Amino acid sequence: MNYKLISIAAFVMLAACEQKAVPLEKVMPPPPVKLAKPKDLVLSAQSVGPVVFGTSLSQVEKSLGQAVRLDETDNPECSFVSFEALPKVRFMIEKGVITRADVEKEIANTSGIRVGDTEDQVRQKHADVKIEPHEHVPSGHVLTIQGQGKSAIVLESDGIKITRVRAGLQPAASYSEGCS
Repeated sequence: MNYKLISIAAFVMLAACEQKAVPLEKVMPPPPVKLAKPKDLVLSAQSVGPVVFGTSLSQVEKSLGQAVRLDETDNPECSFVSFEALPKVRFMIEKGVITRADVEKEIANTSGIRVGDTEDQVRQKHADVKIEPHEHVPSGHVLTIQGQGKSAIVLESDGIKITRVRAGLQPAASYSEGCS
């Protein structure tokens, strides 16, 4: 028997066992991001699509399979991000937690009100709507439909028609200029 050959083979096998495994994500590319269609997303006082307000940004990134990077100019205390997987939605991030979503007119919401609808339609559908003057739009209003707990759907108007829709946890949902 050739003991020298056996010892070389044993050495090679042991060396192979001691090598660290390459993480799977380095071998295989991540799956492509599945895009939601705006018509399939619905904004509620508690969530939009699969994103629940009050969830950490890192958890949402993991569940969507998509990371976002805050710009150096963004305030780490409060900023906005968008996900490719959720078009027409911007999320407010406060201290690493998603607290609000601002949506474009293509996204439906549980209030049944859309951009372009009238304040009268809001009052007819939601008798308990809270209406306050808009601090930046003369004759405009901020209409708040209370959700569960600290959540709400907030609508802005020009005094006649709805111009913007957002929802989330209070007080973030009520900030008229974004991060306040």
